[in-house]
Amino acid sequence: MDFQISHSLPGRVRLRYERHILSLRQAMLVQMLVGLQEGIISVSVNTVSGSILIEYKDTSLETVLSYVKALDGKYLNDENLLSSVSVPSVQESLLESLLSLTVEHFLKKLLPLPLRKIISLVSIVPRVQKGIASVLRGKPFCAETLDAAAISLSYLTGDIDTAGTINFLLNIGDTLEDYTKRKSHDNLTQSLLITDETVTIVQDGEEKEISTQLLKAGDIVIVRAGSVIPVDGTIVDGVGMVNQSSMTGEALPVQREKGSSVFASTILEEGEIKIKVKACGGETKVSKIANMIDRSNSLKAASQEKAERVADNLVKYNFLIAGLAYFFTRNFTKAASTLLVDYSCAMKLSAPISVLSAMRDCARNGILAKGGKFLEEFAEADTIVFDKTGTLTESNPVVKKIVVFGARSENEVLKLAACLEEHFPHSLARAVVNEAASRGLNHKEEHTKVEYILAHGIASSLDGKKLRIGSAHFIFDDEKIPLTKEVEDCINTITGCSQLYFAIDGELAAIIVIEDPIRKESC
Repeated sequence: MDFQISHSLPGRVRLRYERHILSLRQAMLVQMLVGLQEGIISVSVNTVSGSILIEYKDTSLETVLSYVKALDGKYLNDENLLSSVSVPSVQESLLESLLSLTVEHFLKKLLPLPLRKIISLVSIVPRVQKGIASVLRGKPFCAETLDAAAISLSYLTGDIDTAGTINFLLNIGDTLEDYTKRKSHDNLTQSLLITDETVTIVQDGEEKEISTQLLKAGDIVIVRAGSVIPVDGTIVDGVGMVNQSSMTGEALPVQREKGSSVFASTILEEGEIKIKVKACGGETKVSKIANMIDRSNSLKAASQEKAERVADNLVKYNFLIAGLAYFFTRNFTKAASTLLVDYSCAMKLSAPISVLSAMRDCARNGILAKGGKFLEEFAEADTIVFDKTGTLTESNPVVKKIVVFGARSENEVLKLAACLEEHFPHSLARAVVNEAASRGLNHKEEHTKVEYILAHGIASSLDGKKLRIGSAHFIFDDEKIPLTKEVEDCINTITGCSQLYFAIDGELAAIIVIEDPIRKESC
């Protein structure tokens, strides 16, 4: 690729190229391929000015330039690579859109009258076509036919300024409605879609880091603890605890192992897994949820449909008044002026704007509203069933009580348990560690190596005694700790809480009861 160095600073270089030689998709490919190279921090390509801004670290300028020089037609014209690049949609801001419409409208007034008539006719034709289409669909009385009639009569009577002004105001209304709708959708989409720029895949037996845009079905992706899962797929190796709150609302992680399905935008909290890609990019379930939001306006509330029907019924009276005005005055201008007052407009616009505003507010508060129909049904509900964790509760477990068996004290048992649990990030482990800290219990690292058995518990030893802490299955089934009548009776009295079972040297020492506190705003 041919370029010139515009300017260069330590760790930063700007290159200039012939701006017409790269398409937008090719520019995105350059940005992606160079950005993946070692030492590159960021790459920004501007196709308008024909510049490439590269920031780098721990590498030389010559190496950076070699990356760009290597990008010839072999890469930039490769259809497979180009098809894997997603081109971002360019959307004007609301201010830019309104300013553009306003400037265009007033500039037309400076043109000669014959030219203004031609331009005005071209601009109003789409509105007239919409009105004709509504009549052909059997809806002669609606906002589209009213707009078309008002604009047409104004133009035919020679009042092109009025026709142009009406069309200008209608275009502003459409722009505001599109902007409101887009903002409502974008708010929710951003809250759903969580992605990393690069992922690690297994290729020919070796690990390789590539852009998420280059992923395809059948690839094997490696995801490690703390990372976002970038694809929908099936685990082919490994075991992990996955936080699926972005999909299900359930804040506590669930175990996923070989053969289990996982989804994009969920988070691997513990473990390491290899995933065979089933869907990526726009084909993932979370992306389809976002696309569903784009179609949500079709799920209209009954009140919204009723408002639209009433509004359409009012249009016939506009035409009636226009007919009476012409009958008594024989003046087309006065008759046309009655069509400019759209009595149905406020009624027809209020319902969808209310729905979009409600959906936007829901999105800001993390609530997925599929459409006005469901908001209306929610308002009429007399019983609501909530998912508890993360909705009614804090999703931040705390120790409620400690039931001790044998001669040890609560603090002694808690100190040992915290000493084991502090090595792991699980929410129940954090509850034990935090409780020990709140009681001022300092614990030394006296135990041997800690072994974490995923989704079961922790094993270690101290002074030759085996320490085990974890689930009932781990303690009583796997470790064969005796389940006495006293312990069984105690377990039966614990409801609505999680339990950690702590055994020392083959005997149950304590049950640590952990609860998820109710949110204050839930009461």
